[in-house]
Amino acid sequence: LSAVEWVLSPLAGVAQIFVVGDAVSGAMILGATALYSPACAVAAAYGSAVGAGTGYLLGAPAAEIATGLWGFNPSLTALAVSVFYVPSAGAAALATGGAVATAAVFGGAKGAVAASLGIPIATL
Repeated sequence: LSAVEWVLSPLAGVAQIFVVGDAVSGAMILGATALYSPACAVAAAYGSAVGAGTGYLLGAPAAEIATGLWGFNPSLTALAVSVFYVPSAGAAALATGGAVATAAVFGGAKGAVAASLGIPIATL
């Protein structure tokens, strides 16, 4: 990944929640989320960044990381933790661990499932 792709991949991961692999869309989604709750926007961006990092460490293809395919589930996981748990070190650890786990499980499984069915991974 180039430095620019690395910086933009968490934004693309947030956009992938809505099946759009575009960093500009992700920035707009985070901006709208921040109008409602800045903490939720930070949590969503953080989870997506953790997912991108997990994908990188697990050797995921750079194109998958850059288009946010490793960031959307971790983003939703971190966001859910931020909504349902009181902000604390334990909640931060749970958000991080959950983001890593969902990236590893679903990030790896999506390729295996799509390959076994002979279909492409669905994204715009």
